[in-house]
Amino acid sequence: MCRPCRAGRVGRAYWREALSRTFGAVDMGVPDEVERGTLRTSPLGQVQAVVVDGDPMRAVRTRRLAAGSDDDHVVVKLLSRGAARIEQDGREACVRPGQLFVYDMSRPVRLTLPERFLTKSLVLPRRVLGLSESDLQRITASPLGADSALGGLLTPLLSRLVRWPRAATAIHTAVQAALSGERTPREALGEAQRTATEP
Repeated sequence: MCRPCRAGRVGRAYWREALSRTFGAVDMGVPDEVERGTLRTSPLGQVQAVVVDGDPMRAVRTRRLAAGSDDDHVVVKLLSRGAARIEQDGREACVRPGQLFVYDMSRPVRLTLPERFLTKSLVLPRRVLGLSESDLQRITASPLGADSALGGLLTPLLSRLVRWPRAATAIHTAVQAALSGERTPREALGEAQRTATEP
């Protein structure tokens, strides 16, 4: 699904609503000069692949919004273009293009994208990751490059979400295989990389 957005009061309200429906309710701030944004989603069973191309914005998931929602999702996001600052669990980090970062929508989070940006994300239930609460809190708001274990596995797949539509299906297959125990996460994602790049 693709949702374009144009400038103006109605456009900003629509953009906020589209992002909230995809990632969870947020208080969103955008400058007056915002002109456009595009959000593409690919539902993949329990997982959703999302590509967002937009103008500068700030999204805040307050304690009140987190407490008033049953949203139990984690977002794994690749910054492909622009710059980002992520704040969660007492950490604040600047993110550069090519880095992944993770945030948990069940807790307060602030994401600032100060310039035009392109992100590619996986939105998935926390249980899919199979991480304890303490393990999850250790990786939130911490940029992960391709040299990290998680970054090395997911960065190539997320970077292909635009160029190879099959990458989204490959990610879904990998997650399902890892959940069922048919393959380890590393084996499943390795196979997904091969599938996504086949001609």
